Amino acid sequence: MKRVAVTMAAALLLAAAFFTLERSGPARQAAAPSAPEASSRGASSALAGLAGVDASKTKEVASKSRVAFAGSTTDPRDAASCRLAMELSRCERARIHLRFVPAAARAWQEDASCNDVRSDAPSWKLLLEAAKRGHVPSMARFGSGAVILRGGSVEEYDLEALAEWRAHAYDFLQRAAAAGEGDAIARLARELAEGGRGTRAVPYDPVRGLAYGLVLMRHAEPTAASRVESNLREGGFGPPPRSEDWKAAEALSRTLVSPAAEARLEGWTPTRYDRANDYGCAG
Repeated sequence: MKRVAVTMAAALLLAAAFFTLERSGPARQAAAPSAPEASSRGASSALAGLAGVDASKTKEVASKSRVAFAGSTTDPRDAASCRLAMELSRCERARIHLRFVPAAARAWQEDASCNDVRSDAPSWKLLLEAAKRGHVPSMARFGSGAVILRGGSVEEYDLEALAEWRAHAYDFLQRAAAAGEGDAIARLARELAEGGRGTRAVPYDPVRGLAYGLVLMRHAEPTAASRVESNLREGGFGPPPRSEDWKAAEALSRTLVSPAAEARLEGWTPTRYDRANDYGCAG
């Protein structure tokens, strides 16, 4: 599969919230190419090979997903697929990191937990398939763009993954946000408001980005809400908004998320996703 090397500008690296992110981010261009339909080949066998993940954990993930997001799929295979995708991505980055570690130090830096993480399908395809089936956490994780990158001092984009991301990321992020997925809302607040060049999946629309930020600000826990507001007012990702933009965004923010989804956002705070919390795949 063709890959293109790109310098390590933290273009698509996922952060817990847009107000904690640096001003790096996906560089943009407005037009997105058409993308081929992702093949579903390998997804089922990949889940069957999810070593190190016990059945009770998968059932727990599925149970949480049932109550977490309205409209999200409840099939435990989707939550497990999401978790496997994130594990694959983590282990791939760990292996690439080892390339830059002196040989004498590699043994104690190797991650044994990655030995049994395997799949016939790449991480991005597992997330894409689950997202297409309606699994909200997979929509948010895929929309972030993190799984289409390979770590190291030089970032590599899988061209097929990049095309799929550009075709689906904005839709997935909007759907996840509408379901009350806080990190998707944070991502949209940043992506819509930030200008740039190059690869872009989310259009430049600062008023809409501000509106998503206001949704988050209203429901985040106090410290997080204060940081969100500071970024919004000071133009954390561009020029500070004009008064008329703020008014327009305030009105728009009341239409973006349903009352039920807003209720789910109460007390939202940035979350670092890892193995301990199933990478947010439980919801």
